[in-house]
Amino acid sequence: MKRLFNKKSIVLISIVFLIVLVIALILLLGNKKAKIALENDFPDLYEWQYKIEDDSVVKFIKKDKKKEEKMLTIEKFYFKGVKPGKTTIRFYLEHFKNKSYMDAAKYEITVDKNLKVKTKEVQA
Repeated sequence: MKRLFNKKSIVLISIVFLIVLVIALILLLGNKKAKIALENDFPDLYEWQYKIEDDSVVKFIKKDKKKEEKMLTIEKFYFKGVKPGKTTIRFYLEHFKNKSYMDAAKYEITVDKNLKVKTKEVQA
């Protein structure tokens, strides 16, 4: 009796199946985190802060700072989807000494049923 598949073809089919499975999982899980990067031209005077309109939809994970030049810092904020819905995150620059602030950026956040997070910058 002749075999339908030899060992080589079984291994090849298994590898192709695993690759397809990994791609499907990546597409299904998607981006469950959002990254918002903001420039700060006065890092010695101001720091970016944020306020989430509905923190039951997204939660803050972490913030990274990277100094690009002497007077320019990039601050990256990371948020994670918690439940499906929409919310707004407002960013403002807060003065270190007198705690005054100015609104500077606003993002609409949408979290889908798979907890994928989409961001859209809107007029502040």
